[in-house]
Amino acid sequence: MIQTVIFDLDGTLLDTEKYYFAKWKEAMAHFGYHMTDEEAYSVRSLGMPYAPEHFKKLYGEDFDYDKVHTYRRKLTDQVLDEGPIEAKPGAEELLKYLRKKGVRTAIATAFTGNRAGSVFDHIDYHRRRWSTRKQWR
Repeated sequence: MIQTVIFDLDGTLLDTEKYYFAKWKEAMAHFGYHMTDEEAYSVRSLGMPYAPEHFKKLYGEDFDYDKVHTYRRKLTDQVLDEGPIEAKPGAEELLKYLRKKGVRTAIATAFTGNRAGSVFDHIDYHRRRWSTRKQWR
């Protein structure tokens, strides 16, 4: 029997992918690049160690990934700081079901400590609540 389930926060429990998608395209346009939807989707789950090389393949060897990424992060942070952030469809129901069945749940995230706290502070409280220990209740 399953005793514990660990969920990824970003893009699994919270619907944040739409923000990353839009802000990558906006950041690229800011620096004079056109990013297609397909290119934006191609970086959706790309790990940081692989991103600079991927972007250079798409936009040329002189592409300044750090500059564009820093600007994209600033744009995304502004959106995430405004909140509320919607849960993915079915997330609340699944977590309630697991709790009812006695299955412990935990949340993992690649967000830094400050970013994770900020995201938790701005989750849509009309439909869900998070404890200060960052557990679903």
